[in-house]
Amino acid sequence: MSITDIPIFVVHHNKLVERKQNMLLQFNALGLLPVWIEDFLPETLAIDSSEKYINKNEYSLFLKFKKALEMGVQGMHSYFLVLEDDVVLPAEFNNFFSIFFKEFVDINGDLLMVGDCCGLGTPNLILGKHVYWEPSFTTRCGHAILYTRWAAEKILPKLVSPLKGYDHKLNDIIKELNLKSCYLHPGVEQLTQSADPLIRERYKSSVQPK
Repeated sequence: MSITDIPIFVVHHNKLVERKQNMLLQFNALGLLPVWIEDFLPETLAIDSSEKYINKNEYSLFLKFKKALEMGVQGMHSYFLVLEDDVVLPAEFNNFFSIFFKEFVDINGDLLMVGDCCGLGTPNLILGKHVYWEPSFTTRCGHAILYTRWAAEKILPKLVSPLKGYDHKLNDIIKELNLKSCYLHPGVEQLTQSADPLIRERYKSSVQPK
């Protein structure tokens, strides 16, 4: 399957203009047309006082991810990709997608951590292999995840109190539902996790929780 055959959703805080400009350059170069999810501005949200593990910025992102899953399920596609607005898509991403997608399907995964984060959970690598699974795998942050519709349908009812940052909540759900969460190598990186401190500073969020 080609990347152009599945929906791509990008969760984006619309005050971070440079992030969107950078993403648009990448998508245009790859010929991809994502759906942008920009709802749920932090300053418009209220969090119940009983919720102790999430702030308004995290809740904004949480709700964006939830909407992406809802739209993916409603679209009735078997697979869809959800990205954050600071990912770095390699120039060969379209071709690479077709390769790792087949591996993911062949091992019957439920969701694939397309994103990498600080070398978290780097598997024992095998030459020529890109998709790995071990029972202990949960997430590697939430910035690039390929979902099966089946998994998204199971995850959505669990996105309820107690609220946490999305990736932490998803960790809990993966364990509870015993979902087969797979890791991609090499994974897609984030500008905000760049080894270059100047890049990290340039693309960090300027919106701080109150």
